[in-house]
Amino acid sequence: MDHEPIIAGTPADLLAISRKDEATATIVHAGGEIDMSTAPLLSGALTELESAEERPARVVLDLGDVTFMSSDGLKVLNLHERRFAELGIGFVVVAAQRAVVHILEITGMSDVLTVVPDVERALALR
Repeated sequence: MDHEPIIAGTPADLLAISRKDEATATIVHAGGEIDMSTAPLLSGALTELESAEERPARVVLDLGDVTFMSSDGLKVLNLHERRFAELGIGFVVVAAQRAVVHILEITGMSDVLTVVPDVERALALR
């Protein structure tokens, strides 16, 4: 018996990432699912900022449109939070979806990361 895949498509079909440079921060927006197959895409986007010739003073990671995040996503957040701190880059996570807020809270990552409910609050932080 042949089985149909439950999730079809490539990681890029499951997670969309975009970037916008503001005066005080670079905003990285992610929408979709962050799991084992898509976490490397997110990590790659954040690594680009770490290795940029002109690094941003602050990175706002907008997860407002993320509908699912596994432990692989948490590993990416933890890794880049440490790297950004070592480089003197501020890092703020925007989490609005209950699925993302819940995993950050139950794992204690909300105590490690700066987490706010919207981009406006992230940009207002000093």
